[in-house]
Amino acid sequence: MADLDDVADDLYGAPPDQFVARRDAAAKAARADGDRDLAQEIAGLRKPTVAAWLVNALLRDVPDLGDQLVALGDSLREAERSLDGAGLRDLSRQRRALVTSLVGRAKALGRQAGHKVGEPVAQEVDATLTAALADPEIAREVTSGRLTASREFAGFGSFAPGSPVEAPRRAPAEKAAGARSTGAAKEKEPTRAPARSRAHLRVVEDADDAEPAAEEAPRESAADRRRRRDREDAVRS
Repeated sequence: MADLDDVADDLYGAPPDQFVARRDAAAKAARADGDRDLAQEIAGLRKPTVAAWLVNALLRDVPDLGDQLVALGDSLREAERSLDGAGLRDLSRQRRALVTSLVGRAKALGRQAGHKVGEPVAQEVDATLTAALADPEIAREVTSGRLTASREFAGFGSFAPGSPVEAPRRAPAEKAAGARSTGAAKEKEPTRAPARSRAHLRVVEDADDAEPAAEEAPRESAADRRRRRDREDAVRS
């Protein structure tokens, strides 16, 4: 008696228009063998969309495709984390070339199975493969070969379909312009002391102005005293 993995591999490898009939037959066979739990699990398997079926077919048709997707996805994320602009550009080109090639192969597989693959379905296949290269969790779903619906990467990063990836950089000219702008702003801004400091300066200046007068008063008084003593001595003599 087949187990769930064997049944699932057979169902998801078959054309989608055969899925329901084959699933029901497998569930019926499991019940006939007395395995009601297996029959229930088989009955719960979801029919794949055409795009998901094509991705599953690619995994069965292209040798080591799962390993290629995982390896390239890991390399892209590592290059992005390390801000390796040159590496990102090269890996982005590899990603685009791989996805384009796989979409073409998926169309051929569809034709071989009697299904015309229109542009909307082709775009779903493209988005699913691109998402698998961007998100490790989606990669696990895709490489299982039992995908039931297309996937799309909705996170942040440099994995927009069809666009090259490059770490953002600021041009030297922009840096210089920014520095000049900052310097000009500083030069134009008037240097003004706080009100409290200005008041303190005024107090100090007033004190400095008052000090000479205070010093002169004692000197004049001493001179007056000496002149008075001289006059008194002259009178006494």
